[in-house]
Amino acid sequence: MSTKQALLAVFLAGSAHAQTPLSAIEWLADPPQNLPGTVLLEPPVAQNGGLPEIEVTPLEALSQPLGLVASSVTGLPVDLWQGSDANRLAELIAKTPVRDNPAMQRLLFTLLLSETRAPAGPDAQEVMLLARLDRLMQLGAADPVQSLVQLAGPTDTPDRFQRWFDATLLTGDEDRSCTALIAEPHLSKDYAAQVFCKARRGDWASAALTLEAAHALDILPPEELAVLDRFLSPELYEGAAYLPQPENPDPLSFRLFEAIGERLPSASLPRAFANADLRDVAGWKAQIEAAERLTRIGALTPNQLLGLYTERSPAASGAVWDRVAAIQRFESALDTRNAEAIGKTLPPVWQQMRRVGL
Repeated sequence: MSTKQALLAVFLAGSAHAQTPLSAIEWLADPPQNLPGTVLLEPPVAQNGGLPEIEVTPLEALSQPLGLVASSVTGLPVDLWQGSDANRLAELIAKTPVRDNPAMQRLLFTLLLSETRAPAGPDAQEVMLLARLDRLMQLGAADPVQSLVQLAGPTDTPDRFQRWFDATLLTGDEDRSCTALIAEPHLSKDYAAQVFCKARRGDWASAALTLEAAHALDILPPEELAVLDRFLSPELYEGAAYLPQPENPDPLSFRLFEAIGERLPSASLPRAFANADLRDVAGWKAQIEAAERLTRIGALTPNQLLGLYTERSPAASGAVWDRVAAIQRFESALDTRNAEAIGKTLPPVWQQMRRVGL
């Protein structure tokens, strides 16, 4: 056999082997015999061919997380409140004592401002939001109240709007809430608020008409009508005696008395009213005392208080001015980096601040 013939024979043999069907595999061509029957290890799933009863439970959409500080910053999980009862949480938020305990104050503010999701329930989101807003206002944190309700939607419900309106009156940002009230009068049934906002927006004719309607319908207390009369027509009451100061004024009454030149002292009022004294319309002394009051509960950052302490030279001596002078001497000593000067000015400022709980 020649070499060529030998190669051809090898090639043909290989081709025939490659084309052998899979059935040529032994155990496929000759399957084993006497296999056992089907083995059922589970009981039947149904007794008959009827359709089974199906239980349907509606899925409740999760509320959006709400807060001024991201959970990644506070370290608190977004679902912090899940599994709790919203009304019980609201009660605890309102009553948790934190006075004279800076650590508890910081923790409570963290809880109230952290980005969290309300627990499950038809009204849980609103209950939790209002509870947070009310406690922040009780602590004196009017700015966070305004920011938080603006984030949630201040005109979605009358209750939200009322919190927003009160906060803006104390922070001096009432033009924003008044614009919303004029656009959507249904947000508040308070005629005094309508009169105030219309006047603030320059619509004196409409404000006067609303006030006349309030007089005619007798829907406002006499003391509120009296201050509104002076607010809209101050020229008619020049030289008149001062009005009696209300015992429990709301933010609107506070601003109305301020507008007619009979400003109410905030020291005897709830802590939130101190925010009104932080505005430029108040004197430096009033601003410092208000800032001290808010810083003491944790509603104001210490840097803001320090900024007021060092704004200018003290105008006199005694009380608040002694604290201002002590702070300024200590800060000057720190700037010199002189250990002797720092050691000399530290004890007096320490004593001054401890005396007022700061």
